[in-house]
Amino acid sequence: MKKLLGIIVLGLLLSGNAYAADIVLVCKFNYGKHHYDNGNVEKFGDTLGAIRDDIFKINDSKKTLIEIRTSGEKIVKDVSWSSSVIMWERRFDLNPPMVFFNKINRFNGVYISRGPTIKNSKSYEAGLRDTLWFYDCSKSKKLF
Repeated sequence: MKKLLGIIVLGLLLSGNAYAADIVLVCKFNYGKHHYDNGNVEKFGDTLGAIRDDIFKINDSKKTLIEIRTSGEKIVKDVSWSSSVIMWERRFDLNPPMVFFNKINRFNGVYISRGPTIKNSKSYEAGLRDTLWFYDCSKSKKLF
């Protein structure tokens, strides 16, 4: 009986590590929306192939989100975790500073990045106020 209990306890301890694995998400750009100050919304695609896909490594038990880029991995700080959404901000030290708001829906895999238009730019003068980029994310595994 003690052996059986020991096997069960050991099995439970080891099975907890199964949920600690990293999940790799590959998020492919789907479409974007420009929002103008007059209320108009303009949908756009990536006709030039200039918008890169995003890759993230998520560890839910450790609450870590890592952005994977060609230049390396970057740990995303100040991430808000819930059972349905992962949210964070990405700040750029420009003049003026820019803040992008990002969220990944954990149920449908849609990743949305929302960014402002730089003031005093031609786009801003044309009434563009912010842009949303929509991505479809799916789990991925390493190929090699």
